[in-house]
Amino acid sequence: MKVLRRAIILICLLFLIREAVDAWPGGKYYDATLKDKVKNNQATVIELNKKGKFDGNTFTAQRIINTSDKTYLRYRLISDGRGWSFAGSFKLYDGNHKEYKSFSGGAHGKIWGQEGLIIFDKLSESTKEVTLVVESYDRKLELKLPLDKAGDKK
Repeated sequence: MKVLRRAIILICLLFLIREAVDAWPGGKYYDATLKDKVKNNQATVIELNKKGKFDGNTFTAQRIINTSDKTYLRYRLISDGRGWSFAGSFKLYDGNHKEYKSFSGGAHGKIWGQEGLIIFDKLSESTKEVTLVVESYDRKLELKLPLDKAGDKK
């Protein structure tokens, strides 16, 4: 009986360790390829940390990462605990109302919500501010994201 109890405890601990690893925040750049581009000066980073409320949840546009051909938006959604999963569309507009197409991305579910990365067409070099529009069914959030703050580029 002791052996069975210890085996059950060990199995439960393994599941808890796996859940703890999954709940740990992801890397700053979401994946190793993008991190290498930043490290090798093949990408520039603009720290944003702009927050907005989205149906009671907190959406944070964390940073924009520009490479030679794409623009990446790193975001975080902290859930208020009501349990809906986030299925939204992301649109990015500049001051001239030009839309930058979103063509892929990814997200990791966490205990507290989710973290994700959305890939857009490359922003033009002259763009000083963009508007991020996040829509999910009948809910909508608009965030103005300044791109020309001194000291934000890394």
